[in-house]
Amino acid sequence: MILTKLFGILPMFDAPRAVFVVHEGFSLFGYGVARDLIRMAADASETVKLDVVTASATAGQVKSSCGAAVVADCDLSVLPQAHYVFICSSRKQHPDEDDDALARGLRYCHRHGGWVIGLGTGVSALAQAGLLTGRRAAAHPAQLSLLQSKFSKTVFTFAPYILDQRVATTVGGDGVTDMMLELLSQSYGDGIAENVRRAVMLKPGRSVSLLASVGLQCSIDELDTRLSRYIQIIEHSIAAPMSLDYMARAIAVSPRTLARLTHHSFGCAPGELSTRIRLNCAADLLRTTSKSIQDIAEASGYRSAAHFSESFNKRFSVRPGKFRSVR
Repeated sequence: MILTKLFGILPMFDAPRAVFVVHEGFSLFGYGVARDLIRMAADASETVKLDVVTASATAGQVKSSCGAAVVADCDLSVLPQAHYVFICSSRKQHPDEDDDALARGLRYCHRHGGWVIGLGTGVSALAQAGLLTGRRAAAHPAQLSLLQSKFSKTVFTFAPYILDQRVATTVGGDGVTDMMLELLSQSYGDGIAENVRRAVMLKPGRSVSLLASVGLQCSIDELDTRLSRYIQIIEHSIAAPMSLDYMARAIAVSPRTLARLTHHSFGCAPGELSTRIRLNCAADLLRTTSKSIQDIAEASGYRSAAHFSESFNKRFSVRPGKFRSVR
C-alpha cells in the first residue's frame, strides 16, 4: 500500500511518524512489543520507514506499571503530525487535564487518514474521543463492564484484537503481537508481516508441543492464521466459553469455514478443539495447584464437577482426582 494514499493529507516527514502516548502506570509489555515489532519490520525491509517517538502530557520520564520508566520525547502537540497513534494507558483513569488534548489529537489523526490504536486499556481513550461509536472493539476484561455501561453505542468484546477502518483495539497480552502483525500486513503487505511473524513466533518448540497436545496434524508453518486467532480467543475465555457462532464472527469466517479449518489442521470439529484446549488447561491446574476439583472445573468452563470429570476422563482416560494423585 502506498503511504501517500494511506495517509491522505497528513503532513509528510522524512518518514511517516508513529507516536506512542504513555500515561503513568502504562503496560511496558504492550508498549515494548508494539515498538519492537515496528523495529523488526524495518530491519526486515527497507520499505518500512517509520519515525517512532513517545509522547505524554508533558515530555519527560513516565513510569510504567512495573516501575521501569521511559522518556517521552515530546508532548501531545505532536499528535496532529502522526500517521499512527498508539495509546498505552494504565487501569487508572489518566488525568483530566490532558483528556481534551488527547481526544482532539486522536480525532485529527483519524480524520486525516491515520491509524489510532488502543493497546489494552488504551481502548478507553479511543472511546472517550468518540472514535468507537458504532464499532466493535476489543476490551480488557477488567474494563469491560465499565466500558459497556459508559459507551453504549460501542460493542465491546473479548476478541484478542479488532481492526476496523483505521481504528485498532486489543485486549493486550499476546493480542498485541497478533494485532501488530495484522497492522503491518495492511500497511506494508503480507510478505513483511510474515517475515516478522516467523521471527517472533514465541518459542517455536513450545508452540509446536502445545499445539501437538491438542491434535495438530500439520506443520506449524501451515497453520492458518485464522485458526491461530480462534485458539487465542479460546485461551482468553477458558472459564467462560463463547459460542462457536461468536468466535467464527470474531475471526471473520463462517461456522462452516471454521469447521473446515479445524478438521483440516486438527481432525476435529471446532467445539472439540475448544474442549481439548480447556481440558489441557485443567490438567495443568491439577498438576500445578492445590485447587479443588470444583474450582478447577469452573476455571475450565464447566458448571458441573460431574460433567467436568466425565469430559476429563474421556480425554485422558483417568478421572481428575486420580490424575492428580499419580502426578
